[in-house]
Amino acid sequence: MNNSLISIIIPVYNSEKNILETLKSVHNLSYENYECILIDDGSIDKSKNIISNYIKDIPQFKLISIDNSGVCTARNIGVEKANGKFLLFLDSDDLLENNFLNETFNNYDNWTDVVATKVIFFGRSSGEYLPNYFNINDLLHENKLVITCLIEKDKFLDVGGFNTNMKDGFEDWDFWIRYINKFPNVRIIETTKFYYRLQQKSRNRDIDEKKETLLRFQIWQNNFKLFSKEFINPKLTFEYKNIRNSLEFKVGRFLMRPIRFLLKK
Repeated sequence: MNNSLISIIIPVYNSEKNILETLKSVHNLSYENYECILIDDGSIDKSKNIISNYIKDIPQFKLISIDNSGVCTARNIGVEKANGKFLLFLDSDDLLENNFLNETFNNYDNWTDVVATKVIFFGRSSGEYLPNYFNINDLLHENKLVITCLIEKDKFLDVGGFNTNMKDGFEDWDFWIRYINKFPNVRIIETTKFYYRLQQKSRNRDIDEKKETLLRFQIWQNNFKLFSKEFINPKLTFEYKNIRNSLEFKVGRFLMRPIRFLLKK
């Protein structure tokens, strides 16, 4: 597995503002045995021209253009074209630390199915996230991983890739449910960072309550056999956590405190 080829797959749709920074982030990686496959998903801005101009003298980069089909189809096509034993999905506005491939690859062994890293949020707000140990039951409650983790191509294909019926969001979560259910060994490292850009407007941020309900129902339909075998504790779901952390819940609990005290007497 020494110095294995890693295929970085970047779907691109109208990303002219940030794609150049992302390309430079990949080009500056210290690990040299990689290929970068960009799938232009029918962009109507200058993304394609920016990419073409930047990669014209860099043989490790390849641009493929398709009609607009959504991120799931774009990523799946990228995998079809990939030559690497390993895959790394990267969105067109996110960034990798210089040593990202070295560190994730060096921490991948025969026990490992996924290498995840610390996530640094930037853009409209900042913060960081390091995944903790979790199992498939935890993952059914809420997503625990960003899509930019190192995995093996054969394992990706084994679980069927990205489900193209998740066109409006949550496709990463749906994928991880199927992947972790079959390949559960996640190694979490702090020796490198993935930089996740939080946009003012994004597909996931624009999901309203009705759409979120439909997407969660679609995830249940896609994985109903697994959901039927696992007990889902509603107090662990992110909906419940959102309610408990809401101002309305805290105010209501404060107002109810003297009433509960009287009822106990």
